[in-house]
Amino acid sequence: MSSTESSSGPSPAQIHGLITTHLRQVWSEPSSAKRRPIFPAVYHPDVIVYEPDGRVLKGFDQMDETVEALTGKGGQFEGCQLRARDIKRNGDFVWVSWDLGPPKEEDGEAIEVKATGADGILLDVNDKGEAKIRTLWVIIDGLSDVRP
Repeated sequence: MSSTESSSGPSPAQIHGLITTHLRQVWSEPSSAKRRPIFPAVYHPDVIVYEPDGRVLKGFDQMDETVEALTGKGGQFEGCQLRARDIKRNGDFVWVSWDLGPPKEEDGEAIEVKATGADGILLDVNDKGEAKIRTLWVIIDGLSDVRP
């Protein structure tokens, strides 16, 4: 039995919180000063991110630089937010489908969907049952599609 299947593993609410923080407070946050302090609570120090363009990001610095390039001033997704559409879990693996777009309303909850995709996430669960994201595969609908 893996640690996520035991009673000491993270609860569905904890997984939901981790994923929501990952999407909203990291990958949707244009400010490195706000985003960077959150990393140790969400990601394993040796986090690896597989981007759809073939790049492999290793560690906090490379991840932060990539998020900055995407969401920072002049970035391709400046002003956009990620929202989880569906979160599924099997053991230490989490699949989250998401929508990306600019906020529709003042509170920023609803977005105008410009792109969709998913993250495949491998968790690292410690002996206290606390989970962090260890490995992340980013899938973007249309860009990551495999066609014969």
